[in-house]
Amino acid sequence: MENWGGGYSTRTRAAPAANSYSPAGANLRLDANGSLNLAQAHLWLQECDRLNFSLNLSNSNPANSPQDHQLHYQLDAPPQIEFLEQPLPVDNFQDLLTLAQEYRTSIALDESVATLPQLEACYAQGWRGIFVIKPSIAGYSDRLRNFCRSFNIDAVFSSSLETAIGRTQALRLAQELSNPQRAIGFGVDQWLNISSDQLIRQLWQEP
Repeated sequence: MENWGGGYSTRTRAAPAANSYSPAGANLRLDANGSLNLAQAHLWLQECDRLNFSLNLSNSNPANSPQDHQLHYQLDAPPQIEFLEQPLPVDNFQDLLTLAQEYRTSIALDESVATLPQLEACYAQGWRGIFVIKPSIAGYSDRLRNFCRSFNIDAVFSSSLETAIGRTQALRLAQELSNPQRAIGFGVDQWLNISSDQLIRQLWQEP
């Protein structure tokens, strides 16, 4: 779900509305493509937490004073919003780290980890949330494989308008390295609808 047009209230109402039409047990991934500012990101994550979790007041001992009461999140059901993807621009990394610590709803990095050096840098700077990896953009398949295996990152592999040949390689890596508890993000075949045989013939066709 990547439509961020319209006002804040319109957009935030779209998430629960979309979820209500989803199959039972399905959840949503919201992708801001780095388009939010910090204040907007807070509002979105507050709404995601509201949808995903209920805020309860723990009062097991009536003798406790109000100061002793502890607020905690109680998970009512599997999250409706699986994660919010790249809420802030790439150069707002520290703010992304802070948001990930402040909210229960997961945050995924996409544009921030587009290349392998970016991926390595974000991990080195402390990111332990979700990494959305597009193998055809990241490149260096062997290094990417070694990195994912060495650090056991929470990876969601995704397509990026690659050809059939690139998609095959990307799917191989996804099968090896993507978090098995998360769905992979491949679904753009229709935008480059050409078979491997057709592609090879075109590549070798004389100008």
